[in-house]
Amino acid sequence: MTRQWFTQCAYGETQCSGSWDTQEYGKLDLDEHGWVKSLPAPEDSPEYTRVSTVMFTDFNANYLGGEYVVLYDGEGTIEYQWPAQKDKLKSTLRRNVINVNPSQGGIYLTITSTVTHKTGNYIRNIRVVPAKYENL
Repeated sequence: MTRQWFTQCAYGETQCSGSWDTQEYGKLDLDEHGWVKSLPAPEDSPEYTRVSTVMFTDFNANYLGGEYVVLYDGEGTIEYQWPAQKDKLKSTLRRNVINVNPSQGGIYLTITSTVTHKTGNYIRNIRVVPAKYENL
């Protein structure tokens, strides 16, 4: 229910053109399962400094609104946009709670930082589930 990672940079960062997708998928540092192991710094040669994906954007992908839980392994920062808003009070390390309104489109998830691949504790195994099914 997600598209592959696409590369992005933040407005104001060094070398950032501000394009939606910097088209640098081939430069991603991925593990054997497709998880992003590292992100370049703004001053590094790739333009991208973050990776994003969009979930539930297929016209046939009906999903319910409400509270969702995003579980993941590793360390770093995940941000959400469009219909998903992070509930900072309910969120903890490796467990984010987001409130989703599906009338505003699919869930837009961005990894803005992750621990370097040298430690092996990069963000991976991301799961997005309705809160009521978290323990299943």
